[in-house]
Amino acid sequence: MEGKKIAFIANTAWSMYNFRQGLIKMLIAAEAEVYVIAPYDEYACKLKALGVHFRRLLRLQAQGVNPLNDYLLYRELKNTLRAIRPDFLFTYTIKPNIYGVLAASALNIPVVAVVTGLGHGFSKGGMVTYAIKKLYRFSLKRAAKVWFLNKDDLTRFIADGILDKRKLKLIPGEGIDPEHFKRHSPYPENAPVKFLYSGRMLYEKGVEDFVNAVTALKGRGRHVVGELLGFTDMQNPSAITMETVQLWEKQHIIRYLGSTDDVRPYLEKTSCLVFPSYYSEGIPRCLLEAASMEVPAITTDSTGCRDVVDDGETGYLTRPKDVEYLVKKMETFMELSLADKEVMGKKAREKVRKYFSEEQVLNIYIHQINEITQSQGGSN
Repeated sequence: MEGKKIAFIANTAWSMYNFRQGLIKMLIAAEAEVYVIAPYDEYACKLKALGVHFRRLLRLQAQGVNPLNDYLLYRELKNTLRAIRPDFLFTYTIKPNIYGVLAASALNIPVVAVVTGLGHGFSKGGMVTYAIKKLYRFSLKRAAKVWFLNKDDLTRFIADGILDKRKLKLIPGEGIDPEHFKRHSPYPENAPVKFLYSGRMLYEKGVEDFVNAVTALKGRGRHVVGELLGFTDMQNPSAITMETVQLWEKQHIIRYLGSTDDVRPYLEKTSCLVFPSYYSEGIPRCLLEAASMEVPAITTDSTGCRDVVDDGETGYLTRPKDVEYLVKKMETFMELSLADKEVMGKKAREKVRKYFSEEQVLNIYIHQINEITQSQGGSN
């Protein structure tokens, strides 16, 4: 890996720092030059502190559908890659996977596109979904490989005829370090039971459903605490405003804990993570973090989420957008003994260690880089 230039294109610096920091550190320790190409946010400086060469993207608009803007994004990506001349490139999310792959192909740079979830485009239907599928078919055939974080998304691409399945690979999410996310205090004997939502404040992540479920439980005389942890992503069309969150607090429904770069202290103090998402997830990191910390979870029986939680074993699965069913699952959890909750948490950690450890994911990256660069003589 020494002397190799490895580049990444993502839609945020935040996602690179929070989801792929272990990968970046490993590559830098192996004396590779690491480049991150993304729009600027506060995490760009944190990436630079790790030793990353950060290149700012000006044209990437995650939700935009303007063909001219997308063409200008392609030109910007091509110029940036031409200046860097990386030995290998990874791209994440829809527009980097389309225009980043096309730009890399034009410059003969080997690239792996990582589908981290299908996103808004596939859920909208109509012309938007049709256009995205066409663009994916056109661009991704130029990638060396296309990776998926869950089986549902991979199966969807095959069923829709987007790609030859020989190019597709399923990897175990983004990976998580079970030694970093490790419990250091006993599982809490919370009375009342404390439920935590951790993630972006988005309607599609089920935040409002969680709040409504806590409201219903309190209305039935149940002694529960509901907490929200995460930031408001106002660039997302599904964003929940801070005014709404503050209103929930004033109504004494939930506690808002703000946002954090370290969820571990909050997970150690909670009884159960609740993540009733109906968003097209890859593998939700919040579920992996909770499981690794021996915290059971209640989440939806939907793409990505059901990969992590085994119903009745490591947590419970509920139905998307079904508040009453969510309430039922939360009540079922509340009725468990402390010992049963602890066993559920330990089983959750065992599953993470077996199937979702960061070490497994890092080995996949290293093998892929070595395999392709060696087959091409290590140069472009």
